[in-house]
Amino acid sequence: MPVDCSLSFRLDVWLTYRPDVDRIPRVRTAIDWLRACFDVRLFPFFGKDRIHPRDMASMENYVALSDLFKGFVR
Repeated sequence: MPVDCSLSFRLDVWLTYRPDVDRIPRVRTAIDWLRACFDVRLFPFFGKDRIHPRDMASMENYVALSDLFKGFVR
């Protein structure tokens, strides 16, 4: 559940790797998975614009975090 705690800050997340290792299938899979974890289309709060928690549920592509983990938690 998004919580409005009046804090707003931004951090850059960097993924670095040697150019030749992304040709290894298991490494390419890991790189793709990490990028998907921060996909702005699925997780709009990782975008450049600040999104107030009250506005998230009305967003077209918003998926509640609780829905992402159905079947994994009870």
